[in-house]
Amino acid sequence: MTDPSYAWLPSNLQPDEAWQLTAATMVGLQSIPGLVILYGSIVKKKWAVNSAFMALYAFAAVLVCWVGWGYQMSFGTT
Repeated sequence: MTDPSYAWLPSNLQPDEAWQLTAATMVGLQSIPGLVILYGSIVKKKWAVNSAFMALYAFAAVLVCWVGWGYQMSFGTT
């Protein structure tokens, strides 16, 4: 069931799915600095930058996986 007030959205992206994508993006964006601070604070000072970049690389890998097949599994082809 589609609401005509959301006619400007593509037919496969209704408000519930748009909010889910927005919320997932916000959680992902706030997770990056949290992981960088967490991993940077539990290692020696000279390895903190390396640990921060490893957290960023891990997030980038998850992002690539999400774009590759996570979106397809979540929202399907309909």
